[in-house]
Formats: sequence, structure tokens, C-alpha cells
Amino acid sequence: MSESCRRKGPDMMLRSLRWLALAGWGLMAATLFVFDQAKPETTTVFERHFGIHLRTWWDAEMAGRMQSLLWAGLVISLLGLAANASRRRRSSDEWRINLWLLLLTSLISLFLYFRFF
Repeated sequence: MSESCRRKGPDMMLRSLRWLALAGWGLMAATLFVFDQAKPETTTVFERHFGIHLRTWWDAEMAGRMQSLLWAGLVISLLGLAANASRRRRSSDEWRINLWLLLLTSLISLFLYFRFF
């Protein structure tokens, strides 16, 4: 292989892994927002004092969106890890820890979703 064809730094594929991880964590942040909207509302002293009725059940539509976001985060992490595995040819190439953490977070969150919802 000629010197001009060798990788001298992170190529487009490796740089895109950074963006994939960022997109995946963005989905996880969106999942937390949707979770907050889906859960039953918390009663405070103010609501009890004035007799304000709050929603005491999970919003099924928002919970469905939350599940979709969790699946999307799982798919993004798996795609990123597959791309990362295909580009690990040099001894200096590393696994993207963010993608592993995203995978673990997605799996645990989906397990908890199906276990408790």
C-alpha cells in the first residue's frame, strides 16, 4: 500500500462514530424528557390543599414514544459498534466507550420498561 493511501488520522468513518454516539445520547436525553411527561403527576401540598386532581396513571402514548426512543438508541449503538469493529485494524484503534455505555443504558432501560410498564 502506498504511503498516500494509509490512514494518518481518524477517517470519515471514525469521525462519524463520534456523531453517532452524540445522536444516541441525544435520544437518551429525549427519552428522559418523554419519561417525565409519561409518568403520573406528583401530588404536592399545594394540589392537596386546593383539591386539584392530577393524572395518576401513565400516559400510554408518551410511553410508546419512550419505547421507540429506547429502541432507536439501541440500534444506533449497535450500528456504531459494528462500524467501530470493522475499523479496528491498527493496534492504536480503540473501542468507543460511549457506544458501549449507550448500548448498556439502552438494554437496561428496555428491560426496566418491559419489566415494570
